[in-house]
Amino acid sequence: MAKANLHLRTLLASALTSMMLSGCATSDTDYPSLATRDFERAEGQFEAPAARQLDVPEIPTDFTGDLTTHLANLLEQARLSHTQFETSLPSARSQVAAARGLSAQDDRWSRAAIALGGLDASRSQTAIVLADLDTLYAAAAIQYENVQAIADTRAQVAALILLEDRALADLRGDLGGEPR
Repeated sequence: MAKANLHLRTLLASALTSMMLSGCATSDTDYPSLATRDFERAEGQFEAPAARQLDVPEIPTDFTGDLTTHLANLLEQARLSHTQFETSLPSARSQVAAARGLSAQDDRWSRAAIALGGLDASRSQTAIVLADLDTLYAAAAIQYENVQAIADTRAQVAALILLEDRALADLRGDLGGEPR
């Protein structure tokens, strides 16, 4: 008997499912056809768009002659300003040592601050060369030129600036940073 009930239930479930699904498949034509319509057919040929040229701006550089000579001149300028920095460094160190622990109202502190300003000026000259090298690097990179020689020169100048920055930081720390 239990088997007959299970069979009857399965038969009823199948009949109900068939009736429900048959309601979905009506012959009513209220819906549009999914066939390709005339205006959807491709006719003729389509041209690929023309390749666009990138409008790469040119960065002006202020030098004449060949790049190798210009890089050598810039490196020489950086070395001269670094030599000036190193020449002024012992005097600035002694001025800072004499002013250590003093207030800004003391003349020795003022002389030390002026000596640091002179070192900053020499460092600025080296930094100007680095900025010129950065401009050259950007101009060459944008024009897809070889930048290796510029990068090498730039690395040498950046190393000089790093030495100068360390010396200035040490002196400012010895002087006490800001005026008191």
